[in-house]
Amino acid sequence: MHPSPCSQAGGLLWNVSDHVQAKSQSGDGEAAHGGELWMYLLQNLLALCRDSRQEVRDAAISNVFRSIAMYGNTLDSPTWDAVCWEVIFPLVEDISASIHQHNVRGPDDDDELGEATVPQANGPPIRLVDKQWDDSKQLALRSVGDVFFEYLPQLVKTDRYEDIWRAFVSQVQRSFVLDRPHAATAAMQALDKVLTVSLDMSNASRIASSWEVAWSAWDEIGAAVEENARASSPDDEADPTAKVFTQVNLEAFVRTVLPIYTPPYISFDLARVQRLLAVLKAVLTYAKSPDYRPDVDGLMPLQSVILEVIAVIKLDEIPGATSAVLSDLSEFLMLAFTSPFEKASAPSAGGRTFAPQQVTYVALAKEVMPHVQWLYRKYADDPLVYDQGAVGKMLQVRSGPLSLSSSPNLD
Repeated sequence: MHPSPCSQAGGLLWNVSDHVQAKSQSGDGEAAHGGELWMYLLQNLLALCRDSRQEVRDAAISNVFRSIAMYGNTLDSPTWDAVCWEVIFPLVEDISASIHQHNVRGPDDDDELGEATVPQANGPPIRLVDKQWDDSKQLALRSVGDVFFEYLPQLVKTDRYEDIWRAFVSQVQRSFVLDRPHAATAAMQALDKVLTVSLDMSNASRIASSWEVAWSAWDEIGAAVEENARASSPDDEADPTAKVFTQVNLEAFVRTVLPIYTPPYISFDLARVQRLLAVLKAVLTYAKSPDYRPDVDGLMPLQSVILEVIAVIKLDEIPGATSAVLSDLSEFLMLAFTSPFEKASAPSAGGRTFAPQQVTYVALAKEVMPHVQWLYRKYADDPLVYDQGAVGKMLQVRSGPLSLSSSPNLD
């Protein structure tokens, strides 16, 4: 099917959507029959959503989600259930399967685009066909996020809402862990947007279970980042297909925990706060990204959002949280003295190389130091900051730079 027939199919879908919406608003009994036709058209557009031509599949993806967005207010719970399981989730899975197929095939199999490559802003060049499929995946993920954000209050009322929510979060999680950088970022941004929706607390138990699922997924993604950081290989630097998380990826990931933590839907005990801090530290010290920014005079965006998350932790409500935060901030201070590193820049499309990227943690140390001092002054009478070792770490921070400056090997 060429783009013009694809446009005709989209036009037919819009005509049917207008007709069904008008019948629903007038209370006409024909609305149900029109709804069946509308679902039939949506399901048939799915084939175009995995078309080999980007302009065709992107037009089909846009038409599917625009129609759902326009018609969503008139959908009953069974129809919403069908839309999720028969249209939205299969659409994303089909695109993911197509991306996987292109990843495992040799470049000679891509007859139309061959081995043509394009540059990336935050990584080595990639094949044009891969970029085009990534663009379509981004479009689909953002569209799913828009629909769930707009209609989550209606989805909560469906019989299989818990399963729908788990499927949505699972698709987002897999995309972040497995996809290339741009689609991975789009996945996290979609989840972040949905988590900011305002919900009627009459469905409090369902909402709480949703946020528990989101926290579990965030925790598991953090474990994937930790594992990726440990799995260093000599071939990673030269292999453009090796999975790495960019700083933009990690910033989107960290931002997602804010709407998980701050609403009153689920509770965080000390164990969860400690796990949150452990993931934040792993993200902060992740050393495989291709897109670090200078961090001597100002914080990197990722460093800023990590501090933003730490700032919202409710220290007075969770015994031991103050000690945990004070300990981690003290460790952040030491990074400038113990853990600066140099990262080779990715080559450009023309083979041109750039100077290595320096990660110093200097701006982070300057930003964190007054916060550590303020926390200690405020909670100096809390015995837990002594019993759990937070003050000891503070003293190590003060002695670390002194020992470095007095080393006989320093000229």
